[in-house]
Amino acid sequence: ATTNHHQSTTHHKPALPSTKDTIAHLTSPNQPDNNKGVVVVLTEEVLTGVWAATGSFAVIWDYFRAHPTESLFFFQANQTSPCLDAVVRPAASVSPLVRQFVDSSPVDLVLSSLFSPLVLLSPSRTSPVDANHIVSYLQRKACTFLDTVDVQVAILDLVHGLNVYRQRRLNLEAITAEYTAAVVVSVTALHFLLLWGAHHGRYPAAFYQVVWRSTVFDDVDSDEVLLRWSVLPYLLSSFVPDATTSAFLTDHPADQASPLSAVLLPRRHLSSAHLLDALAAVLNCPRVNAPLVRHLIRLTSTQTLPRPHLLQKVFAFWQAHDDKDEEAAAPSVVKSWMLHYVLHHPLNECAVAVPLFDACWARLQTCHHSLLNLRILEALIQRSPACRAEFTRVPDTPSRRVSTSVAGLTRLCAAYLSSLPLVPSCVSWIEAVVLPAFVDEVLDAPDTLHTCSIPALADAYATLYSSSDNAKEMAHLEWLSDVLATKKHAVPKSTLQLLLLTAQYSDLSKQASKCVSFGLAQLTLHAKHHEDATVVDAIATFTWHVVTRYGLPKRMPESAIQSFVTNLSPNWVACESLLELVAALVPLYPSLLDVSSLLDQLVDAFDASFASNAAEMFVKTLGVVILACNHPPIPSSVVSEAFLRHVLAAYGATLSPLDLLLKAVVDAIVVVAGEGHVTLERVGYCFGSKANHVATGDLDQHWLLDEIDADMMKTSIAHFPIDRPFHGSAYVPASSSHDLYDPAYMLPLIAHTISSSAIPDRHLLSSGILGYAICGLSADDATLRAHSYGIVATAHESMSATARTFDFSERRQVFLLLETLKNGIAEPHARLPCLLSVFVNDAIAALLKPGHFMFPLVNAFLLSRSALDVNDVPMFYALFNSSSTMFRAERSWLLHLVRVKLDVDVELLQRRHVFSILLGFFDSPLADAHTQGLVLEILATAVATAAGNVILVHKMGLLAWLQAVAIKHEGKFTALLLSLVHTSIQSYYLSEKPSDRYAANTMSQLHQLCRTLVVQHQQCLKPTDVRDVDFALLPAVLTQFFTFCTLAKAPPSTSVWFSLDLLDSTTALLPRDSPFALALLPHVVWYLQRIPAAPRDFQFSRQTFGRWTGVVSWAVAQAATSRNLPLQLALPDAVHALTQAVRPDLHLYIVRC
Repeated sequence: ATTNHHQSTTHHKPALPSTKDTIAHLTSPNQPDNNKGVVVVLTEEVLTGVWAATGSFAVIWDYFRAHPTESLFFFQANQTSPCLDAVVRPAASVSPLVRQFVDSSPVDLVLSSLFSPLVLLSPSRTSPVDANHIVSYLQRKACTFLDTVDVQVAILDLVHGLNVYRQRRLNLEAITAEYTAAVVVSVTALHFLLLWGAHHGRYPAAFYQVVWRSTVFDDVDSDEVLLRWSVLPYLLSSFVPDATTSAFLTDHPADQASPLSAVLLPRRHLSSAHLLDALAAVLNCPRVNAPLVRHLIRLTSTQTLPRPHLLQKVFAFWQAHDDKDEEAAAPSVVKSWMLHYVLHHPLNECAVAVPLFDACWARLQTCHHSLLNLRILEALIQRSPACRAEFTRVPDTPSRRVSTSVAGLTRLCAAYLSSLPLVPSCVSWIEAVVLPAFVDEVLDAPDTLHTCSIPALADAYATLYSSSDNAKEMAHLEWLSDVLATKKHAVPKSTLQLLLLTAQYSDLSKQASKCVSFGLAQLTLHAKHHEDATVVDAIATFTWHVVTRYGLPKRMPESAIQSFVTNLSPNWVACESLLELVAALVPLYPSLLDVSSLLDQLVDAFDASFASNAAEMFVKTLGVVILACNHPPIPSSVVSEAFLRHVLAAYGATLSPLDLLLKAVVDAIVVVAGEGHVTLERVGYCFGSKANHVATGDLDQHWLLDEIDADMMKTSIAHFPIDRPFHGSAYVPASSSHDLYDPAYMLPLIAHTISSSAIPDRHLLSSGILGYAICGLSADDATLRAHSYGIVATAHESMSATARTFDFSERRQVFLLLETLKNGIAEPHARLPCLLSVFVNDAIAALLKPGHFMFPLVNAFLLSRSALDVNDVPMFYALFNSSSTMFRAERSWLLHLVRVKLDVDVELLQRRHVFSILLGFFDSPLADAHTQGLVLEILATAVATAAGNVILVHKMGLLAWLQAVAIKHEGKFTALLLSLVHTSIQSYYLSEKPSDRYAANTMSQLHQLCRTLVVQHQQCLKPTDVRDVDFALLPAVLTQFFTFCTLAKAPPSTSVWFSLDLLDSTTALLPRDSPFALALLPHVVWYLQRIPAAPRDFQFSRQTFGRWTGVVSWAVAQAATSRNLPLQLALPDAVHALTQAVRPDLHLYIVRC
């Protein structure tokens, strides 16, 4: 309507009647209004005439109330409105009559004449008025008389005008600068009137709700009028009734686009510092605007800055305004702000830390499960030394003890145990009083919510009992017997969590029988009632842990085992913990259990098991149960070729964990089926995609050649697992061996294949089958060697002269090599040194290529002897000392085959003085970088064996030689040198009779070598230097050095090996989450514990203060996350000793570091 009026009145200029007509028009209200389009202008003459005619101005007020499109302040052309002058000018310059009229006019009529949209959008505009003039006018009215009803009407009219402005803005209608300026001033008037009413308590709560409901805040960030309007509720929030403020804040929460958020953030682009400045300014006001403070705190709850004075003011505000029972309704915004501050800013010099601790502690006694209280207390204990000291006085201060619940106190104790420093008496109080009391509370009230405190109990136990001191275990287990006697009803989850912690940190050997009986009974109960799967998993884990750690007890009720197996839930085959438990029980009691039923369930779930996370455990359990089924009736579903083929279809013949378990299942099926019934020969050893053929005759004659992966076969030959046993599933290969073929399956498969079908000789060589079998001649297991000898013998026979053909011209050379090898073996199935098997494979590769540079040399070597000497290094002197033009290639070919895997290889090389030759050759002019690298690789493989470590490290001074190499060839072979040192330390005690006879000499050499490497690392130009990558193993080597020296069986004097330089460098290289840091930590504890007694041995003096401070700072950082109680207890004494001897402010210096 307002818009239409504006549009309809902007096309003609309104007429201005004479003064007489105007007076007559105003004083004759009953006269018909025939002067449409006439604008009434109040001049001094009009006001005088109306006053003389009526004796008051009421008729004027009535007229303008009836004509909202007109204004008291319209003026004639080239003149000003005298009424407006009375508003904006001093009293002395305005007629007394006009002043009397304006001051006596109702405030709603005056403001509507200035700010009504019908007036502002009409063609007869009033002159603009300043906000200061409006405030002065309203102050005069407030000092004389303001009618509450008129003020309320004025407020609603002003809100309506603001809504009209907002709607025009949304409709994209034209808005002039004069219109906007007038609306801005109307906001000031609205603010004044709202504040006047709130201050005098004149408005009911319902009125504010109407005003706030009319206040719409969307898209306010780009308009000055809407911004000023939207902030009014916050500016007045400390004066208006709380109920209306709460309702407004509920409608406009801080996590949405609230008005204050729009004002403070997008429009003004305020930083965290500006917001906190605003918060501090509001808190400094004599009358604190509580809702505004809370809103500012909510906006900055995650943007706190280190301002201790502001924290003190916020804390004082919280004490004065926040209700003590606030946690019951909603989390405290102020507490959340203080928690963020405590967590992210230093509190060492914060005066409010202890008062905050006391206040939160007092509220904890009345509200035990207040999570914010607990979190603030935890943060204060961990980050404030003063609060930590206050907590240590809790045992001796009755007023600080929590009276009814220790759940929260347990969380605080866990926080204290993870902080520094620790007071032994407080630790003893926690272990002897608090934790047992919490356990009793959990047992007495199992249904009480302990969700947050049980993990805290686990953290406390981890700190107290997970250190290197294995002799220390949990005490106060009087409750355990009563819990274990519970067999007729299920125990609560909280009790079960206590049992899991007890099994982890206690010795239950004397109660193992009760634990197993309890676990089986609970599993039976849960299976009958189909309880939560997580509970079943926890109980099964507890029972399995007891069985595997202490063995099955002698006194074990057989009925419990039978009931457990009988009542297994149908989905037990998908639960890893139940599978583990069944696999542990079945071999011990096969006659008591219905193994056939278990097997049927496992066989039915075989295919589905590979899609679950418990696939490996399922296959392991299947193999165990099959082996336990050694008496009839054996399920026909298991002892059948069909099931054997089914298993082989999932088998890949590799050394991966799953394939090793499948191999154990295959062996178990063959064993249980008996001789000749179900064998691998009957199914043709087919695996993978070829296993599902109905008969082996359906396969291609040479299917094995298609099934073998060339790359995997090449890798399997280069890294043949010589320690793989033929039988048994306990074999654990190295992680790098998972992509190798399993010789326990492949060798019998190859032997069966070449005996049943004639594989062409060239394919036998090119596929790697013969090379793989030759590697098997060095295997530890006699059965594997027997299969390998059979394969090589078959190949030897097929390449004999009697079976000569012309499709393979190199057959005679390969046959001669195999014949020479055969003649050199004195005993059946003798174990061949790895050197010899590598030589034979490399020689075959050379003989298959007549253009190879080694072809004539290998031929000459074979023709010069009838038998291969298995106790010698073939062609070593001839090739190593070669003077031909290809001497570098020949020497490299020779060094490539010198691969040491066995002690017999080491003895062979030592007998031929190979190590001495290689060590002397390394620095000769004939050695190039490639050959030197091969020498270091040979030494690394040799030193990994027990015999090689004794010879090279103990007798030949390898570590001193490596130091000389590091100095002479700085930065050239760093990675290889570090790998060699790492292997040397790792294999030091591999001998059958380890001894520390040479320990002092070894430590001294290792000490000097490590110092050299550290110096070279420090000389790297910058961290991104390419050389820095070569030092990747340096942290591991340094950690091994300290471990080796500290744990020596008969360590020499500390001064022989200890180096503060190395310790400081090691800690500087190790990040907090490094696994090497955890390995070094016990040794650092050992050093810190001995500093007070032997400072000289540990190079402790004023000159070493900086380095020791760095080490202690590193230990302090580790103590926060490592849960190492000996470290936490040793640090205070060590810091005290360093403080007394060197620097009084050491503890502050460490904190800064």
